[in-house]
Parts: sequence; C-alpha cells; structure tokens
Amino acid sequence: MIEYLSGPVEDGERVLIARTRTDVGIEQVAVDIPLGPWPPEAPDPAGPLGLASTPVVILPNQVWTDLAIAGAMRAGRIPSWVRLAADAPLLAMQMLVAVTDGADVIFLEDGCGSQLRAAGALGARPLPVLPLPDVGAIADMLAGCDIDVNIPVPAVDEPSRSRIHELLAPLELEALHHLVEVDPTPAFLEANLDMEQATLEAMAAG
Repeated sequence: MIEYLSGPVEDGERVLIARTRTDVGIEQVAVDIPLGPWPPEAPDPAGPLGLASTPVVILPNQVWTDLAIAGAMRAGRIPSWVRLAADAPLLAMQMLVAVTDGADVIFLEDGCGSQLRAAGALGARPLPVLPLPDVGAIADMLAGCDIDVNIPVPAVDEPSRSRIHELLAPLELEALHHLVEVDPTPAFLEANLDMEQATLEAMAAG
C-alpha cells in the first residue's frame, strides 16, 4: 500500500512523496520516493496500489523498444502503453499518472536497477531486458536493484539455452531474483522479424 505525503518545498512548490514498504531479502523496509511538485488541492496521482502490478519493462538500449512493444501486443488484448526515457524528469510521477490514465504497460528506455527498484516499490511488475551476452552490463544494470524481481530469460533451443544459463551462472541472480523463461517467438512474429538471425539481446527484448 502506498501513502502520499506532502514533502519539503523545492523551487517554491511543495513536493509530494510516495511512502511504501517493500521486501528487501527477508526484511521489509520503508521506502520514500519523491514524486515532485503536485498541487495541494489536487487528488493523489494514483490510488493506494500505486502502479497496481502494471508491467514496467526496463530496456538498457532503446533500439529494442519496438520489439518489446511487439511482444506486448502479441501477448493478448491490445494494450495501451507509454514509452518513457528512464532519465525523464519526475519519472515516478509520470509513471503513476500514466497508469491512472489507463496505461497497461510502461516501457522505460536506457534504464537500470534504480528504476527497477523504484517501479517495484511503487507497486509495478518490473521486467528487466537483460543486455545479453554482456555479463558486466547485466551486473551493472541490476546493481541498484535490491528487491526481488522476475527476470525474463529467452526460452530458446539448445545450444543457445545452455549458453545463456552459463553466462548468467556467475552472477547468481537467483539468490535474490526469479529467472523466468519466456518464449520470444511471438514478438518476432508480430514484428515480422526472423528470429533465426537474432542476437541474444534481441531475444531477451522479445
């Protein structure tokens, strides 16, 4: 549950803060997320569930956003989605308002672990797109995320499947997160792309 509180004054305007509690390992910790200026007479930007389990797809490279959107489109009913830059000003506020306005999926471009953490704390279902096969980039991407998230991993045939799991093994991601194998084929079909020639990162986006 999220509580919206009046915070400090910045640039002459009072800032709104989202306060929630989230699981970090075996502990539950309080998290305050500054949202930015908000008119005191206006209703809260979202309800007590915040982002209400909305998928927030964190992409390390915006080149794969269209493919990730294709996957969302193929997943079932046609979703309403928004595309945001991870360094956008007042990002947390923008996400809350987008969901309040009816967004079913949020795509964050050039994102990292801090956005995963913020999205999770605000009640979203954060989904990182792993920058495979760059193990160092994966570690950097997840470094700021100390909460449990589901990490989609391409469900592909051998030998690619074994290669992916061998790449991820040294990172010990399952010590905190859950690896979930997801078939990227529907995304490629929706985007009319040949998956036979796809890179591992493209399959991760799909």
